[in-house]
Amino acid sequence: MAGQVKHQKVLAQADDADANSVSPTDWNAPLVLSGGSTGQFLRRNSAQSPEGMDVAWPEDLYLPSATMLNNSGGAVVAGDVVVLDSAANNAFKKIASAGSLLPVFIVQENINNGATGRVKQVGYAAVVAVNGAVSRGNYLMTDATGGLAKDAGANVIDGVFAAAFTGFGGPGTGAVAALLFGSTVQIKAVGGRSVKGLIVDWASSTTLDVSADEFDLADATGKLMVKYNTGVLTLNISNSGLLGRDQTGAFSASSFFHVYGIGRLDTGVVSVVASVNAPPTGPDLNTIAALQPYDHWCYLGAYRLDSGTLILRGSQKGDLWEYEPEQNILDDGTATTETAVPTSAFVPPNALSVKLHVNAAGSTAAQATSLKIRIHTGIEYRTFQVRTATTLDGPGIEVPNIAQNVFYLRQTALATDLFVCGYRVSNGG
Repeated sequence: MAGQVKHQKVLAQADDADANSVSPTDWNAPLVLSGGSTGQFLRRNSAQSPEGMDVAWPEDLYLPSATMLNNSGGAVVAGDVVVLDSAANNAFKKIASAGSLLPVFIVQENINNGATGRVKQVGYAAVVAVNGAVSRGNYLMTDATGGLAKDAGANVIDGVFAAAFTGFGGPGTGAVAALLFGSTVQIKAVGGRSVKGLIVDWASSTTLDVSADEFDLADATGKLMVKYNTGVLTLNISNSGLLGRDQTGAFSASSFFHVYGIGRLDTGVVSVVASVNAPPTGPDLNTIAALQPYDHWCYLGAYRLDSGTLILRGSQKGDLWEYEPEQNILDDGTATTETAVPTSAFVPPNALSVKLHVNAAGSTAAQATSLKIRIHTGIEYRTFQVRTATTLDGPGIEVPNIAQNVFYLRQTALATDLFVCGYRVSNGG
């Protein structure tokens, strides 16, 4: 049963006949609390003069607020979003940074600059000041406007500190109720920028269809953003901006371009973009307005344009791009001394390895060293034998990409063809 608050001293006298006077029965009756709301409790308030009591939210009884110094340079009000300030002991400040990783607190009462007051870091907060629309159930992070939070989306990313219990329709500023986690999330991952389960399919002479199980994107500081199941993203190099080039002008003929997954930490949205920049430079996300909100990227691969600036056909699974059809780099070569064969027309400089197809004419006599393939001058990498006049056709070998060159020589001056079937890039795929 509910308890009752009464005076400690109880009067035993009988009531006076005058109904307008305070009688012993009135004195002995339970006290009545005025003000407050259903569910609130009394608590001591030493700030009152004389010292007295006020009402407290129920959660304050088991999730107490901390008392901290306002070092923000101005007054704060209940619901403001503040962060730890290391410039003073036990102090907080406002911050104008989206997704701050500093410990976040929610102000519980009006606090003047230089004064102390109550803030909360963990548990239920009935008021959290927000900027822009917030969906119920989404995560919250600090907004670029100091003192406010914003919707961080439905996925956990760096900098989230709470989950919204209620929503706000926006636009402008408003408030939501939220569950405070007690710390800001910082996702840690090994490997940094990478892609998993990557598929790139040639869709047309100017478009590639890109999909992946996972983009692991990072910004310039190494902060990681993860996106699962990207869906099919169609890149069109005829356009600039999102799903296009990172430059206004067209790419040059007979050149390689590079494709990147890009992401926005503030919304969790990912896209793809093409660039002439190879890693580690990465795409230009500053020049074209549509790309400027994107602050994270991961590398996907390099792709060849022909003399008409059309994409050479092929497909990619993981880190391996394969041409359709294979591309000839040596036709009827008959050198009997070491001869360099450039692969640069079909292999980008940043390729890790090259897949080759060998076709070599045979001799009427067995030849133990009919064809030698080298990647370093003077040192055999692979040696092929011919035992009859049958053409040596079909051996596929994968060689490291050393300065976009391979070397070959024949034991006798017989015709040799070499083809590039594909190449691997460093994308973690």
